[in-house]
Amino acid sequence: MPVDFKSPVERRFYGAKTHCGHCDAEGGPNRPLMKCAGCALAVFCSKDCQKAAWPEHKMWCRSSNLKNGARMVELMEHLKILSTPTGPRSPLPPPSRAGDFASAMSVTADWRKFFEWHQLTLMDILEVSQRLAYTPRNLDLLRRGELLAQCHFSPVKPSAQPNPANSWYLSHWEVTPAATLLQEHEDFVVEWERQRPMFTKLDADLKKEHGSRYIGCLVMVNRCGVTIEMVLRPIYAAPDPKLLAHQQTKDALSDLLEFFVGCVNTGVVRKRDAADDDAVKPGKLHRIKGVKSGKTSWEWRPLPDEQDDVYRDVLKSRKYTPKTDFQLVPLCYFKDSLSL
Repeated sequence: MPVDFKSPVERRFYGAKTHCGHCDAEGGPNRPLMKCAGCALAVFCSKDCQKAAWPEHKMWCRSSNLKNGARMVELMEHLKILSTPTGPRSPLPPPSRAGDFASAMSVTADWRKFFEWHQLTLMDILEVSQRLAYTPRNLDLLRRGELLAQCHFSPVKPSAQPNPANSWYLSHWEVTPAATLLQEHEDFVVEWERQRPMFTKLDADLKKEHGSRYIGCLVMVNRCGVTIEMVLRPIYAAPDPKLLAHQQTKDALSDLLEFFVGCVNTGVVRKRDAADDDAVKPGKLHRIKGVKSGKTSWEWRPLPDEQDDVYRDVLKSRKYTPKTDFQLVPLCYFKDSLSL
């Protein structure tokens, strides 16, 4: 499933193969695009465009400094991606594959493919994390667009068949004020300032569309080694905010959060049912090889097991004992009821 880069800025930075990395001209039979020899990801319509793009592109390409992935491992360690923070009950992640990357751009492209498959689940992780971190102070930060969910991802070599859905490991996540991250990480400041205008516009559009029902956007800051990716998750008001303070609510959301994280870390891809948009089914990716082209692609197929069996297996992989007796479907419906 190819990554669809929506804007020229994204295409320029992240290496879309359909448009020139400098002038954004779309490639085709009459305009062949040449691949960058350094990173093998960015493409350009001419040598002049490649030369003009280098001041920006070199930040991601760094071909002369990343031979055999050695420099990439050094950068990963610098950002503490390889020293995975794990809790007392958290399973150890699979072995790292940080040394497999030749450039920062290749890290970003690889992570985005992973994100595409798990986007639904990662958005659910954001929503549940915000509910569990509900306080008057965090509510005020959310309204101002200054509440973040910082997530640390590590590139890993899974024991099962490697595929885009089990290629990264979510090792640590926390809800924190933007000011904290701005003080602790210099590399975050530039990206935050670059994307703030877009966040502000989206926030205004959502307020206009949903009125008082809309609270604000939780910013997901994905730290993927040498790159930072940001995603927004709109948060809507709970019908009864007092319900969020009940211990049973917290226990139910904690069970659901562990399941969602377990899905991301074991390659279980949750997908909306085509026949019922409110229903979500767990599945796995299967390798498909073209008969004529010989190219590999990935196809999602639902798991044959009952959803509650999948729920128990995933929690077992997390070494987590549920705090409630609820089954998966009622838990999901309960989560959704908190945003009606």
